[in-house]
Amino acid sequence: GGPPAGERICFSLPAEEVLAQASEAFGSCASALLSPKWDRRVQALKGVGTVLQGLDIQGTSPAAPRTAPPPREGCRGLTLRDGATCFRAACLVLNIALRDKVLPVLFAAHELYRVTFEHGQSSVPEDEAAFAMTTLLQHVLGKLGEINLRLHESACAAFVFSTGRPPRLGLPEALGRLRGHIDECPLRGQPRMRVHAGVLDVVGQLLRRFPGRRPGEGDSDDAAAAWSAADIAPFVAAGVQVDASVGARVRQAAASLAVAIYTTLGKRSLDDLLEQLPPGSREVVLQRIEEETGETAEDRVCGDNDDDDDDEAGGGEDLPSGAMDLDLCVTGVAIRPLSGGLSHLGAAPGLIATDGHEEVFMDEILEETGMVFQGKALKLATGPEVPFAGAGALDEDLRTLGLLDGPNALV
Repeated sequence: GGPPAGERICFSLPAEEVLAQASEAFGSCASALLSPKWDRRVQALKGVGTVLQGLDIQGTSPAAPRTAPPPREGCRGLTLRDGATCFRAACLVLNIALRDKVLPVLFAAHELYRVTFEHGQSSVPEDEAAFAMTTLLQHVLGKLGEINLRLHESACAAFVFSTGRPPRLGLPEALGRLRGHIDECPLRGQPRMRVHAGVLDVVGQLLRRFPGRRPGEGDSDDAAAAWSAADIAPFVAAGVQVDASVGARVRQAAASLAVAIYTTLGKRSLDDLLEQLPPGSREVVLQRIEEETGETAEDRVCGDNDDDDDDEAGGGEDLPSGAMDLDLCVTGVAIRPLSGGLSHLGAAPGLIATDGHEEVFMDEILEETGMVFQGKALKLATGPEVPFAGAGALDEDLRTLGLLDGPNALV
């Protein structure tokens, strides 16, 4: 099997050695990786990404045929087996770039992180790629909740990208890393609340990307790529119980996670969580559910009773004929009512939602107008009809064309 993954990529190398390996793998495009000018560092990171995508050189990717032409002078020394060399050198570069202090460099590093694992991870064993991702992901976690919103969103996207099938993190492992990041955060006060809110933002994105499952559903493979109410409950419980004076954003973010559980897995999925919450925190969750779904406490009680009746009766309503043969997948338990006009439909500001009565109202206006004019051309209310000046000549022309009388008449 070869040396352990940790011996293949040594992240403790000094910067000069990293630059030497990067120059060997990527050629002159990597020479500015340690430049004191941030714009040159950005260009160097982009150049490394271009090489990994195979856009800057020809015939050096791992999938290239063995009859490919030799690489250009800028990347001398590469052979068909050097995909692994490029991947390892890129990981060493990322271990430095992901800790940079300049925003454009960090954005370029996050993009190179994605490109490296998209185009290079297949060149190395799976355990080595997983080891590299786990090591580098710690730098990404450190940017969650940053006061600069763009940096936070970039870190969020990088973390979500890192979650999925191996060598990426399984969903339970990713959620565990996020919980640990909150627990181990050394900050206090408002800075800690920013980190906490940033982590909950990532959890919300993971809930939207991966499916939910109830206890007992699926197998072990499904559990690695799906979330349950028990997986998310610790984030909700910890978030809604923070001090409201400094953590109002955290409380609302945690309550939104509870809404996602409620709408995806059903009412009963929150029973255990709500029983464990203190009354004040429970009220925060229930109020947010009512705001988002329109369901009051009475609706939830009635819904629970209906669920009990269905269970006792052996199920709900009968499916239509032939539906039993369909392979259906239903996400959600209710249709969210519209609120705030047409804003949920993406309508432009200023448009007003209608309820169908406006059309009837307009019909009544047109009907009354027809009664006033007796369904004929416009006339004076009293007195004889006043012909339009020049009407005789116009009528004569229309009659000649057959448009005043006969089957083609206009009126």
